[in-house]
Amino acid sequence: MNAPRRARLARRAVAAALLGAASAASIAAGCTVFDGLTAAPTPGEDAGTKGEAYLELADAVRACSQVFRCENLALSVATSIGVPADEASFSRCVSWLAGPIPEDRVGFEVQRSLLACVAAATSCEAAFACAFLEPVPSGDPRCAPPAEDACGDGEARRCAERYLERCASPRFSPGSVCRVGAGGHARCALGACLPATHGPARCNGNTLILCEQNSRLRVAMDCTTLGLTCAEGAQGVSAICGANGAILPCEDPGSVACSPDGARARICTGAVASEIDCGATGGACVAEGGGARCARPSDACAPSDEGVDACEGTVLALCVAGQRTAFDCASAGLGCRPGDGAGRSGHCG
Repeated sequence: MNAPRRARLARRAVAAALLGAASAASIAAGCTVFDGLTAAPTPGEDAGTKGEAYLELADAVRACSQVFRCENLALSVATSIGVPADEASFSRCVSWLAGPIPEDRVGFEVQRSLLACVAAATSCEAAFACAFLEPVPSGDPRCAPPAEDACGDGEARRCAERYLERCASPRFSPGSVCRVGAGGHARCALGACLPATHGPARCNGNTLILCEQNSRLRVAMDCTTLGLTCAEGAQGVSAICGANGAILPCEDPGSVACSPDGARARICTGAVASEIDCGATGGACVAEGGGARCARPSDACAPSDEGVDACEGTVLALCVAGQRTAFDCASAGLGCRPGDGAGRSGHCG
């Protein structure tokens, strides 16, 4: 099976698994001059740009190099924290991580922490260990045939849906451990429950608490990790992890698109989308190359421009947050890899 097909199947598996949960809940080192390019300004330095970056440029490059190297890591990041780590355009990936993000985005610090962990990872295994959810590819021994749900190493191995949950991660309330409930379903849960006596799903702070119908396990999920909110005191169908009080259905985990009004980027986290407000950073959402990005009037370049993500020796020409930038991949212990001609750009790796 080829890599694109494996990635599509992994996305569908995560979407199907998270849709079930959602339904239950609602019923700079290394910059040089390169061909006239200069280092990008610090996010917020331009008068028309507002916001704070998740990572410094060098760390964003390291994190994106892992995304390009580790199949399905972008999907794992999106479903863990609602951040679009683009796996096709290196400049778009770096822009999301080193460009301006609204400082008041829900969960900003927990999202930054996960991305910093990925940037510091020295292997794909270590990078995936940073995530709260991880797709499990075919042949992975953690879900060996007959691929039944199981618990192991602090993980709920949801093998029927081909992904795992990390119970000690910020996604789940303290005290959550892997349990195998009714029907053999493994979940990160606080304990057993009976839907008839537990009561409806409810919001406690920004945590969604429910008695899952299929597994009969009490699950407490922190909406903050995905940049979503759970209205305090809401119960039943009103108790949701939503964006600005609304649930935004989506079907392609890891994908990013623009809201109808063009003000926000929507990142599909599984069955629902999270949003990043481009307008709050002085720009608007622009669809591009199968993805999307925040663009601002002061932008001097776009990731799709000719010459962007091109190598000259170990130096990569980038367009980060609309500014032309040169980065010496060797400064991060990496080489400069040209694009593959099949949709994946040049990158540090």
